[in-house]
Amino acid sequence: MTRPAVPAALAARVDPAAHADSAARVDPATHADSAARVDFAAEAHAPLTPPAIGVRAHSATPAATLDAVLWGIEEEGVPALVERSAQRDPALLAHQGAQASRLGVGVGLSGDRVAVTIEKLPPGRPYLAAELTNPARQGRDYGANAARLVRRVPLKPVDKE
Repeated sequence: MTRPAVPAALAARVDPAAHADSAARVDPATHADSAARVDFAAEAHAPLTPPAIGVRAHSATPAATLDAVLWGIEEEGVPALVERSAQRDPALLAHQGAQASRLGVGVGLSGDRVAVTIEKLPPGRPYLAAELTNPARQGRDYGANAARLVRRVPLKPVDKE
């Protein structure tokens, strides 16, 4: 490979002896083939998760409650990934969902209890937590609020009945 010609104005300012072969001055132990130090092969085979809210539900959570939360998330236009778990603490489930989510928001469901949190909060202190007295309506509100945390818009008031 030939080097392009250096304009005359620059050639007068550059000492060709000092810059003739700058690649030869690079220490091969520290700079040679720096791309080889990054394991691109491992990254290429790592599973890619889409950006989505992490929803974790106890295995005994009613399907109607889970569906209501997912409808609320969907109404706000944010995707969700659901996993069932043996864990019964909704705050811990929400924290696990937030940690696994690329969006940093998680929802935990256990029975008729719900928790919504963000990845930066400690596991025992969710952003929102409640006992659902009307799972169909309130679950939808909590799902929408989880999505609104992602979108950074004001939260909806949760229906108390």
